[in-house]
Amino acid sequence: MDGPSTHPPYLSLTTPSSAPTLLLQGVPEVKQGKNRMHLDLRVEDLPAEVQKLEQLGARRLSNELTEHGFRWFVLADPEGNEFCVFVPPTTSGTAG
Repeated sequence: MDGPSTHPPYLSLTTPSSAPTLLLQGVPEVKQGKNRMHLDLRVEDLPAEVQKLEQLGARRLSNELTEHGFRWFVLADPEGNEFCVFVPPTTSGTAG
């Protein structure tokens, strides 16, 4: 593992391989019920991945969202567990 990268409230766990990066985010809300983990999945082609996930049974819970150059959708798996699919800001200077 390359080690953690911290930028509060985020903790990013990465590896030198092509394994996914795990991004953990601290939230101010008090825990309601059982422990939960919200996954943010980084993808290359946002529309294609959202469509693929919907075909596999995910439900889209938001329109496309943007902040600081990041673009993402909030989805839920068939059991209702929420997760996000995102692309990071581009460095080419083009709007995304």
